[in-house]
Amino acid sequence: MSRGRDQCTSVAQYPTDQPKLVELTGKRFISPGHPQGFGPEKSAKILAAVRTHICPSY
Repeated sequence: MSRGRDQCTSVAQYPTDQPKLVELTGKRFISPGHPQGFGPEKSAKILAAVRTHICPSY
């Protein structure tokens, strides 16, 4: 949840810059099995979920 809330801050800063937001999502959402992130396609899906469920007003 904390990464999602942090991503909302980025969404507020760059509301119309989808490429930038996907890039930031890729940097923010990492795991031990994916230390470089999940790639742009999955990052875009994560971003969409964050916008829909965590910060829909942005």
